[in-house]
Amino acid sequence: MGDGEPNGRMQGILALAGGACVVLGFPPFSFFPPLLILGPLLLLRALRGATPRRAALLGALFGSVVQGGGFPWLAGTVTRFYGVVPGPEQAPSPAAAFWLGIGAFLVWWLLSSFAWVLFSVGVVAGPRDRRARLLWVPLLWVAIEAFYPRIFPWALGAGFVGWGWTAQGAWLLGVEGLSAFALLLAELGARDPAEARGEGRAFLPALRGGRGLALALLLLLLIFGAWRHGGAPTGPEVTARIGYVQGGISLERRHSRSAEEQLSLLAEVVDRTRGLAGRSPDLVVWAEGILPGVRREEWFREWVRLKVGVPVAVGGLRAVRGDPRIWNRLFVALDGAGERVYGYDKVDRLAFGEYFPLRGPLTAIGVPIPAATIAAGEERGTFPVGGIAVGPSICFEGILPATALELRERGAQLHLNVTEDLWYGESGAPHQHLALTRMRAIEAGLPLLRVTNAGVSVLTDSRGRVLQRSPLGTDFADVLEVSVPESPEPRSILARTLVSLQPLSALVLLFWAIRGAQVRFRGGVKRGAE
Repeated sequence: MGDGEPNGRMQGILALAGGACVVLGFPPFSFFPPLLILGPLLLLRALRGATPRRAALLGALFGSVVQGGGFPWLAGTVTRFYGVVPGPEQAPSPAAAFWLGIGAFLVWWLLSSFAWVLFSVGVVAGPRDRRARLLWVPLLWVAIEAFYPRIFPWALGAGFVGWGWTAQGAWLLGVEGLSAFALLLAELGARDPAEARGEGRAFLPALRGGRGLALALLLLLLIFGAWRHGGAPTGPEVTARIGYVQGGISLERRHSRSAEEQLSLLAEVVDRTRGLAGRSPDLVVWAEGILPGVRREEWFREWVRLKVGVPVAVGGLRAVRGDPRIWNRLFVALDGAGERVYGYDKVDRLAFGEYFPLRGPLTAIGVPIPAATIAAGEERGTFPVGGIAVGPSICFEGILPATALELRERGAQLHLNVTEDLWYGESGAPHQHLALTRMRAIEAGLPLLRVTNAGVSVLTDSRGRVLQRSPLGTDFADVLEVSVPESPEPRSILARTLVSLQPLSALVLLFWAIRGAQVRFRGGVKRGAE
């Protein structure tokens, strides 16, 4: 844009184009993962010489494209959820559910896009020194990813799952480290070569201005990724035979209040579980929430003993006699007699789906909340299947930074994630959900078995390579020979070191907030092209 006054129209075009690059680089498109670097690069170019007010506008343009183009399925998901779950006596009308979905999407769109507004204002309010910005820009975004409240806490670095080579960066750097790496390359690439004049002798003339260095770092990541993706874990393995059923059971049937429909569904679970018994599975896994109604553990034991007769893991709602709370649970019968039972209650609940923020005050003033509250589980654990220690998670827990790492620390050799992706309909959300869970498993160095009701169900190794994949939206069942390393691969020293990025990024935000308060207190300082 030269040294003169920035061209506002061109800045807006760059911000919009940058947002489109992120959408196209992120699942379900994943056309070209380096677009996840090019997108922020274009935003940083647009922010050159911008005032804080214009930076806020550019961040809003960029963020609205990223969030609106990447996650439009949210409106349909909310509509579908509130049209099915509350039951006939509480369910809103179809029209009300539709507008509830649209309203929820618009609120979410605005709030999520505001994260990029914070980032953009922070960039122009940050240090001007070129070396300091190499730390400031990546840490600022990592801080926002870590601490900005979001319903679906996706990370920019998770988008690199689109290529097997770039996905290995999750093991090397961690997912948040990949986000920081993308912003580092974007900051380097956004510079003009002429800016290096007068700063002393460059290491190599070709690297002057940062673009060559950015390309060199990206090439090193690709070389490392190709090497790791092509290799295989070594050492002794343990094996189990795990069956799974992708039932394709409709949401309306799963949540039916009809006793006849519930009995029919229970009979189908029994028949299809026992149908795999001839292939000698150590366990048959069903997806989240398949058991209809609300169950007590003693009922589950009796059901397995009298009806199933096969080791089975199946999602459902759990209740305890005398306690009004219910839990989202994975019921696990480790034998066909129901004598050895393990249960995992979902620890991290989904806002507005499993609990409603400010429910008490809202109901106190007469605002109807058409959904029950699910209680939070207490801790994660593992259970044995054959010779494998399996660590379970439910639904979106698989995309959270701590889940797979915590399961690994508790001795898990396989990450089992059960979920229900029918809420998303025919959209890109199932592919995004899978990609994010897969990147977290790569980060932790754990093989992943993901079982859904209607796809995509997958088995991956510890490097994220897909060993088996079911079709999306279809009825499917199989028994897999699952072999995993006896001892998980050692975690990357660099990734463990970069965990300090998040506390450090918090300090960056705190410094920025204090600095901004000082500027306002002193009457404000104009920040523009210098």
